[in-house]
Amino acid sequence: MSRLNVDPTAKIDGKILHGDNVYVAEGSVLRSQAGSIEFGNASSVLENSVLIGTRENPVRIGSKTVLGHKCLVLGARIGDLCEIGNGSIML
Repeated sequence: MSRLNVDPTAKIDGKILHGDNVYVAEGSVLRSQAGSIEFGNASSVLENSVLIGTRENPVRIGSKTVLGHKCLVLGARIGDLCEIGNGSIML
């Protein structure tokens, strides 16, 4: 069974599709329409990041990818083995 580890201060609105060992850190917000946010295995969203996926513009995060602190992702596709810097905006 796949595991999603979410800090109690993080907020998830909607269905998130994910692989194993996905981590969502403190203060992060994930908003998904109909499963429009998807993570591969062993990916992380660090503190105070925001991910918003819609049916028209889904968010797809590959395996072993880390989104740094205070990232904003609006309907973007990010591959495997990526390290996205703090404060990055992905559209």
